[in-house]
Amino acid sequence: MIGYSLSLCIKDVVEGKVNPNDITMLIVGTKCESEFDWSTVIKAYANRYWSADPHLGIGTTWRLVHAGKIIQPRVWGLTAQNLSTYNRWADADMVMLHYNDFIKAALIYVRKEDFDDEGLWEWEVC
Repeated sequence: MIGYSLSLCIKDVVEGKVNPNDITMLIVGTKCESEFDWSTVIKAYANRYWSADPHLGIGTTWRLVHAGKIIQPRVWGLTAQNLSTYNRWADADMVMLHYNDFIKAALIYVRKEDFDDEGLWEWEVC
């Protein structure tokens, strides 16, 4: 699965709607360029969005960050996706049906090794 919102996708994990092991990547609107930036965002989101189990939200987010599975196009100077026009989740196999510059940029900048043979690179978009 590919998610388009850090706060709401992790909230889905916290609420038991999504298994974190099913997340291929999150393409999000945050702009965290340091551990401090991530800590600040994660703390704010834990209190606001993940209050049902903030520890699960925090742990899941850090695991995804360190695995290179959170993609932030704003770090590259691109605009964040408008979530009002997209669903929060897309099947990794179907993401190309929702293809746009936001997703294209994420797929171009993410390293192949970050995906542990999950089949994402069979699309050959890079």
